Amino acid sequence: MQKIANKKTSVFTKKITKVKIGILEIDQEWYQFLERFLSLYFEVCAISLKDILFNNIDIGEYGSILVYYSIKYEAIDISATLDLITIIKNFSAKPPALLLITDSADSHITAEARSYLPQIDGVFAKDQDLALLLKILKAITKQRYFN
Repeated sequence: MQKIANKKTSVFTKKITKVKIGILEIDQEWYQFLERFLSLYFEVCAISLKDILFNNIDIGEYGSILVYYSIKYEAIDISATLDLITIIKNFSAKPPALLLITDSADSHITAEARSYLPQIDGVFAKDQDLALLLKILKAITKQRYFN
């Protein structure tokens, strides 16, 4: 034990930092819901496309970024999301894992998302159980930090 400022401390005391999870431009109500649930396990931050494009944040600090995407079968929507994902993946030497958030769980939508957007690391639907989201986030952040 060391005595620092009249307090006993152990040399084994270490502050555990939480992995940062960014949530990119999702509706406020769902963001608050996610933030309350995930903040027990992660440091949750709302981020915007402007934050990324103007270097207001360091993408490399994030273990994962959740990107909301609604597949509307329009080339412009798919192209814009692909551009966004490409930008995020190329802005850092060690880019965060990207989890695409869709409106509903559907294997057809998941397969399409993965075929149009091969850079994504996972797909999660808003109507799925949050325990599954937590399991996915823990797995992809563990893979990012321990590989």
